[in-house]
Amino acid sequence: YLYLLTDDMITAEATDPQKWRHAAYGEPGEILSVDLLDRQLGMIAHNNPHAATLVMTDHFDYLMLQGEDDATARPGPEYPLNPSNPERHGLTDALVAATTGRTPDADHSLANDPPTREQQDLAIEVFRYYEDRTHLLAPKGDHAYRTSRIGMITAEHIAVVHTTLGDYSDIPNRPDLPRADLPNTERLLYQLALDEEAFAAIEGASSAQTGLAVEQAMDNDDPDDPIKLAVTPGSVTAGIMAESRAASAHKEVMDEGSLSTRKKWSERFLNTISDTATKNLPFAGTATAKIFDEFNAELYKGLEEEKARNAANERAEVRYDSEVQNEKAAATAVEAALHNKYGDPLPDHVDAEQYKDAARHHANISYGMGRTKGASN
Repeated sequence: YLYLLTDDMITAEATDPQKWRHAAYGEPGEILSVDLLDRQLGMIAHNNPHAATLVMTDHFDYLMLQGEDDATARPGPEYPLNPSNPERHGLTDALVAATTGRTPDADHSLANDPPTREQQDLAIEVFRYYEDRTHLLAPKGDHAYRTSRIGMITAEHIAVVHTTLGDYSDIPNRPDLPRADLPNTERLLYQLALDEEAFAAIEGASSAQTGLAVEQAMDNDDPDDPIKLAVTPGSVTAGIMAESRAASAHKEVMDEGSLSTRKKWSERFLNTISDTATKNLPFAGTATAKIFDEFNAELYKGLEEEKARNAANERAEVRYDSEVQNEKAAATAVEAALHNKYGDPLPDHVDAEQYKDAARHHANISYGMGRTKGASN
């Protein structure tokens, strides 16, 4: 019933774009654009995720392509999106419910069932949509309010994301097969890493998925090459996100204190002094102004160099911490897989350190590949 009702609402709106939209007044002087279809999507998400999956499957392009130059796109809001007018949270909730099979406020850490084919199909469409429009999820982008939820969807479907970044489908005995219709996810991961909640969810899911892949690699008589394949996608993911957070940390330090603004205003003040002091002296203004500019530059030189050093150190620290964490996760996954395979204690013929060193080595190489991909964004 919920699916049919929403399907009828969408059909009616496609005929009359303003049918389910009206203006409501909030605080004095504040006008809110109320979208009844968006509220209906939210109700579905919180009451029947299966219905949300059906709706999003049948109407994904119409609901997502809001206000874009497309004949089938849904009209944009009448009033600008702002913090007091969080337009389309219902659609955001519907995306989560449709791709996870659970209500948006459910405890996702307790999920045990893998995503269905329909949920995976929708998640892939979400990845494809935002990979092409990552600017929408930027901190000041139109969909910034949706970033943590898109991160949740990405974490839920981390197996798909890993397959887009590295091929561990060749691991013998691996039960699932890769898909050929996957989009790229590099730019999306780079953008999502800037959101704390999205980053934490993706990092945790990626480590768990690496552990599963290593477990499957250990089922082989000669696991050396399978281990390499198993740790690659998660390490590439870590490298991309580390480069994003490192660049953000560097920019944050460089922007502290508005040093460039202070330098600009002191330069103007010194130029004013120069102009006033030399206005009655022929040809003296240019030379004096040059001296004052050099004085101003020297005044801030030390501060600029110190800030640049601090920013570089902050960036290096983020990269290093992420690299250490990634190597540790790979080694931990190998050790857990060995104990699951051979029991505790390990037999004498099993050299755990050799396998762990190999995992760290391959993880480090793949992490570097991920950083390179991240730096290209």
